[in-house]
Amino acid sequence: MRGAFSELFTSSLCGGELGEDQATTLAYAALMLPDIPTAQGFDCFFGKAKEGFAFWTMLDAWWHSGMEETPLLAEIRAKATDPRTVRRFSAPQDSASESGAWPTAVGTLPDPIARQ
Repeated sequence: MRGAFSELFTSSLCGGELGEDQATTLAYAALMLPDIPTAQGFDCFFGKAKEGFAFWTMLDAWWHSGMEETPLLAEIRAKATDPRTVRRFSAPQDSASESGAWPTAVGTLPDPIARQ
């Protein structure tokens, strides 16, 4: 089942234009299930996204996933000037709670799928 969520995450982010609300919803899903995001999906999103709530929430989801930094994310980090973006690259453990995005404690919630 998680494989299907992972495919949906990637295809949704790479398949066309998403509204801010849709991208934010996918970011929240990735925060709840940090093993569903893919580097390809994140790169598709960050390659066309502008800084804003969905961008920062997705960046929080990337940090929470524990994935390696891609060349695109390294470029975003190097060029970042907005303090909210810079802070996410320098202190990922604090960024979600400061932005009003998903609480960082989400990783401590029980995994409802793992119990099946």
